[in-house]
Amino acid sequence: MAHQNIRFLAFLLATAITAQLGSIGNAFASDPLAGDAYAPDPNTTILMLYDFYHNDDVYGGQLGDPHGPDAHDTKITANIVVPRYLHSFALDGYNAGVQAYVPYISYLGDQRIGINNLGTPAPGLLPSLGPGRANIDATTGFAQPNFAFYLFPISDRKTGTYFIIQPWISPPISSFNKNNTLNLSQQNVWTFTSEFGFRTLLLGTPQTQNLALEVWQETYLYGLNSNSALAEPSISANSIPPLYSIGHQIDSRIPDTNPVQAKSVTPAQFREQPTNEFRVYLAYEFNPRIHAFIAPGFYQSFGGKQTYKLNNGTIVDSGARTNESQLRLIVGSFVTPSIQLTLDADYDVAAHGTPYDRVIEFRLLKFFF
Repeated sequence: MAHQNIRFLAFLLATAITAQLGSIGNAFASDPLAGDAYAPDPNTTILMLYDFYHNDDVYGGQLGDPHGPDAHDTKITANIVVPRYLHSFALDGYNAGVQAYVPYISYLGDQRIGINNLGTPAPGLLPSLGPGRANIDATTGFAQPNFAFYLFPISDRKTGTYFIIQPWISPPISSFNKNNTLNLSQQNVWTFTSEFGFRTLLLGTPQTQNLALEVWQETYLYGLNSNSALAEPSISANSIPPLYSIGHQIDSRIPDTNPVQAKSVTPAQFREQPTNEFRVYLAYEFNPRIHAFIAPGFYQSFGGKQTYKLNNGTIVDSGARTNESQLRLIVGSFVTPSIQLTLDADYDVAAHGTPYDRVIEFRLLKFFF
């Protein structure tokens, strides 16, 4: 029955974006939605297909200063399609299983990052350039694959209480391109994630209208990437007089577009400190027969300081962090006993050293019993 096989372990992917002095945005993550803490019956296969539309228009904090004033005139637009596989089984009397997914990203149109204040190309001679934007190259292709094993120490259908433990591993296999400044992959490093989820009913019963509290926590550990690079893209600012472009033309065959500096790529080691994430949902199931629900939620991440170590030993703080506060609204329902549709909208209210993310996510889920 569909009510014994509720949506399981969704995820949201936020781009890992390498910018002028590092990386902006979050690493891809297992990002569960409301209702994903239910345990599927053993010997069930679940196929999922996700489609995400990302649109970022504000950069949270200036490059190199994650807690500085927000910069506008950012444009990062992408579509991410993700197939996902899950298979459940019984393990010593507990619900357990394995799953895997791999995202494919397509960047839409030109990408850029807003900057509050561009420096002067001639210190002492010309003033600073004021607000501008960094034009950035993007890598379209597959991100790193992700594999997980999960176990439910608590799975009580009578009370609607569940607790899940799930470790993830992501090997450094992807279309990551260190010569581009915008990548979905996490810098081609091994990524290890511990994930915990808890769900319990506050009002009602599993067979009636009910209100549930669901809480998730993830910790990400990243390996060292010794074959990375500090990418500094061309920067085009708004309304720069032609005088500022003298000596900075990228190609004599191309009309001068007022770049402040030409693009360069410096070999470097890349390191990211651990990242922590928390999610809290209040899910109201208004039609238990088809498990139709609506769930407002809140997401918070912190940590993830990103640095580059150059060949001369210099440590460069990229200014990138994973400090992000986000509001969410999720609706979902089974449309047949084995097919479920889910729609999720996410809106950042604060971000430090990363773009403000606005996401629309659609998920199609199919059970095979």
